[in-house]
Amino acid sequence: MYLNPKTGWIFSSLLVFAAAAVLHFRALDQRPMHPDETVNAFRFADFLQRGYYDYDPGEFHGPTLHYWTYPFTIAFGCRDIKTLDEAALRYATAALGMLICG
Repeated sequence: MYLNPKTGWIFSSLLVFAAAAVLHFRALDQRPMHPDETVNAFRFADFLQRGYYDYDPGEFHGPTLHYWTYPFTIAFGCRDIKTLDEAALRYATAALGMLICG
């Protein structure tokens, strides 16, 4: 059985995407956070507590990552700083990495 080139390309792409997803999302809460991730976690906690992002062009990047992370934290049940979960924060950046690479 042979696949036509288009079907083979789609199948190969899906296989690579699935492998990347496994590598991106596997045991996110068991690996130590990178220092940049912790800085972004503190900045996101501030955003979550205040309800808005106070942009300072001389300090950090803009608010895109924080607004991207917000739906993931809500989906994980994190409504405030006390319930903020490391996995929820990391799933957002892993999903963004998948979109960029995919």
